Amino acid sequence: MAYERRGVEITREQAPRLWARIEEFAARIRTPPPTGLIGGIDDNFFVTEGDIDLEGGPKSGRTLYVGLGLLRILDRSEAEAVLCHELAHFRGGDTAHTLRLAPTQLRYESYVQTLHSNRICLPIYHLMSSFQQLFELAIAATRRQREVRADSVAADQTSPSAVAHALLKITAYSSWRAEFERGLFQQDDRLRELAIAQRVQAGFATFANSPRLQQSLAQSHVPHPLDSHPPNPERYAALRVSLPPESWNKVLLDRVASSWLDEIADSTEIEASLWERYEAKFRAAHEESLALRTTPRNLEERSLVASHYPPVSFVSKDGQVVVELTLAQLTLASWGEGVALEDIRDIRVDSRWDGKILRITIRGGIEAKLRLKTFAAPDQFVDASQKYLRRSRVAQQHGAGSPAPVK
Repeated sequence: MAYERRGVEITREQAPRLWARIEEFAARIRTPPPTGLIGGIDDNFFVTEGDIDLEGGPKSGRTLYVGLGLLRILDRSEAEAVLCHELAHFRGGDTAHTLRLAPTQLRYESYVQTLHSNRICLPIYHLMSSFQQLFELAIAATRRQREVRADSVAADQTSPSAVAHALLKITAYSSWRAEFERGLFQQDDRLRELAIAQRVQAGFATFANSPRLQQSLAQSHVPHPLDSHPPNPERYAALRVSLPPESWNKVLLDRVASSWLDEIADSTEIEASLWERYEAKFRAAHEESLALRTTPRNLEERSLVASHYPPVSFVSKDGQVVVELTLAQLTLASWGEGVALEDIRDIRVDSRWDGKILRITIRGGIEAKLRLKTFAAPDQFVDASQKYLRRSRVAQQHGAGSPAPVK
């Protein structure tokens, strides 16, 4: 099981003091130190004994991941509280337990899905699915207990207030970054210069001073049965720290005099490189989303949409064109004329004794049936027809002012 993260390995030569501090805390907590330290731009800290897929290749072993952007907003005591919290997961055997349990969970999930796909097995599926939900609830409850235990270990090594302040800062920063990126992604124009890291950093103070802060954190505190982390107020209470909303602004905006980020050589260059690659992927995903939801109004938009949804033809095994598909319509050779995609109600595949049939249902009750075994590339045709139909529907809904979910 591998985790995909945006990060690079931080060697002892690059951050000797940070490594020494981590090893000191590991000794005090009585757990072997991590064998690898990863610095990245995800707004997260975590430990794992599984593989991590990094930009430069996979990393194995006992690994500690630190979010470089988060290190910037945490003072040294707050960052140390987080590091101790994560090391406590090593001591408690949490990472090893997760590593052992993950393959079993994946196999069980596959088993349940196999039952669901077979009608004869549906009664067994419902029973096994209920068992799976109970099992997941039990796992989530255990993980929440582990988080509280790790908070306690961190508080013993640093201070309860350092743990609580770090929790507040991480939650607020993550909420603000998610809000900013969500708004950026929803823009209906192509993104030019992104500068996400700089704009998130520059806008954090405004967010911390706005009513949106409490609204956002209140939403993040709504408990869910399968959450692995307890809501922050519960964690503050367990730490016996009073952190009411009226105190948040001061905690979030107090100047960080000294950060552990300063102890990582080339941290500025590391972040810049990671953000450059992240923004390239963000821009590509945004353009794909634009192509999905945009009804072209000008040459630039037509070019963008056409780059993702070009006209395509599908031929039979003997090389004859059977279907032509464009952004606006589907044309069946047997009909000799196109059908507007907005007039198609459904495209689905049915299995029969003599092979699979593609059913195209059009408004007015008209239905076309195509034998997929006659196509040279039936799967490609099915995928493309459903993809273009989905684009047509999303673009209609978006144009009508009803945003459709974009995946």
